[in-house]
Amino acid sequence: MELTLPSIPYQMSALLLFILALKFLHKRKGTNGQSKLNLPPGPWTLPFIGCLHHLANGKLPQHAMRDLARSYGPVMLLRFGQIDHVVITSREGVQEVMKTQYANFADRPLLSVAKVSNSGCDIIFSTGAYWRLLRRICVNGLLSLKRVKSLSSIRHEEIHSMLECLSTFSDKSPVKIFEMVSKVSINIVTRAVFGGRCKRQEVFLKALRELVQLSSWFCVSDVFPSLSWLDVKMRREILRIYRVLDSTTEEIVQDHLEKQKQRENNGDEDVEYDLVDVLIKTMKDDNGGVSIPFDSIKSVILDMLAGGADTTTTIIEWTMAELIKHPEILAKVQVEIRTAASEKIDFNENDLIKLRYLKLVIKEAIRLHPPAPLLLPRQCKDTCEVLGYLIPSGARVLINAWALGRDPEYWTDAEQFIPERFEGSSVDFKGNNLEFVPFGAGKRSCPGMDFGTAVVEIVVFKLLLHFDWKLPDSVKPNELDMTEEFGASCRMKKPLSLIPILRVPLSDI
Repeated sequence: MELTLPSIPYQMSALLLFILALKFLHKRKGTNGQSKLNLPPGPWTLPFIGCLHHLANGKLPQHAMRDLARSYGPVMLLRFGQIDHVVITSREGVQEVMKTQYANFADRPLLSVAKVSNSGCDIIFSTGAYWRLLRRICVNGLLSLKRVKSLSSIRHEEIHSMLECLSTFSDKSPVKIFEMVSKVSINIVTRAVFGGRCKRQEVFLKALRELVQLSSWFCVSDVFPSLSWLDVKMRREILRIYRVLDSTTEEIVQDHLEKQKQRENNGDEDVEYDLVDVLIKTMKDDNGGVSIPFDSIKSVILDMLAGGADTTTTIIEWTMAELIKHPEILAKVQVEIRTAASEKIDFNENDLIKLRYLKLVIKEAIRLHPPAPLLLPRQCKDTCEVLGYLIPSGARVLINAWALGRDPEYWTDAEQFIPERFEGSSVDFKGNNLEFVPFGAGKRSCPGMDFGTAVVEIVVFKLLLHFDWKLPDSVKPNELDMTEEFGASCRMKKPLSLIPILRVPLSDI
């Protein structure tokens, strides 16, 4: 029998008419002389999953989002599951989010890994006065330029140990650059953060790497909050790893508390040796009504270790890879380095400022390979306007730093490795030039930028000063696999393996 309107129950008919009336009134209100902003454009969606299928094409997220932005513009809306994500791919958009409307985009969404492990009490996910206090402590206690310079002896000792180890492989077997540099980076950070290496360090670092890796995995509850029960296995794994990390950081903090107590008894209470000492002292002080819980100290330790070591190691590996792929650039920078080192007997970190071309090389490597391609997500606090589009409250905002660094609108021969592009240019990666924001910009930019840059510069300098480098198995430079790997940091998918050839003996410098 044909279905007619009278055969539909009266309640359904009334509901349908009510919805149609509301829709009609809404349309009239929008066209009745009042301005109405539109949501940003974006690709077509599917029921329930939204735009997730647009990332299921084998491309890395930053690549897929760059391709979509070419069609939908520099302010683009992607609905992943139940959560709106706004992707920014222009200088003007970065200006709005990170500077002009900073206060409205200062918060970060509390993602599953942080929610389960530290409840957002660390420096990455915290907000407001509490975050400002933590950042100030970390900058003053570890990350300021003055403090970074004071740690030069630690860097020298750890890098020298690496070079001695490398010399045993000279012209023999290849070494994996990431693994080798990672050990140096983590040793430098641990000594700066808590004064030395910890008990069961290998177990601790293995757990830390696992937690960093887990942070890049897909958590259902991050895009489908109503289905958080599906993340039971993931939460269990995060908790297992976090217990290992928590027990070690607990020992570190308790050890520092005991040493501080001894110093107070000896009348040396004003002595502060490392970041943990500063954190503990601040925890005891009155900070304008802002308190630091004991667990926050442990969370900040993990932040510094995970962020500091992984980021610098990734940049160093990509820098070495680009140099190997471009032998003429490698030769040029080595001439600069070895000439400068031969002209001064005690060449040290303070002299690195003279190595103009080395700095251009590192800057260009960071442009092409930002360690965090989409940076850390922001969250829109109140509904607002960005470049003529409505950004709804609660939307997450991603800055595609990888795409910005390769945009031909801002860069000539954008995909090419050309260090000379920065010659005579004031463009830098410190947040002043918004087409180049590998470490963010504004008040929530990466506080460890100076710390990391110091490690990158001295490590690359030493590797190129003392050693020549060649690819194993007769691989040619133009055959080097530069494919990126998906993860919390954008590493090389195939780790870089090189054979070191000692050229300048360690005792000569």
